[in-house]
Amino acid sequence: MASYTVSLLNPKIIEDLNLHEHGLEIKLRPQSNFFPLSDRKSLSFHKNLLDTQAEVARFSERDAATLPDFYAMLESVANILREELLRSPPMWVAALRTWCVQAALV
Repeated sequence: MASYTVSLLNPKIIEDLNLHEHGLEIKLRPQSNFFPLSDRKSLSFHKNLLDTQAEVARFSERDAATLPDFYAMLESVANILREELLRSPPMWVAALRTWCVQAALV
């Protein structure tokens, strides 16, 4: 058993480590998030955008209307981060040493 954050694990990492062969099984929740509010009200975020918009519209039709644009922006940022997470970190020390040698500073 693990928290929902395992579902955020990059599919490339799951594949590279053969995690499914080691028993990894990800079960997605029917709702992304559930927020209980005061006065017996709640707000749910669903897998389906239209269902989520209907939930948000109960509180703000304006916010519900802008939700697709907000999700698109989040997805574009997430795509950049997913790519960056798979890159090796820069070798700053080696790069600095090479630059110093080339600049005859060492």
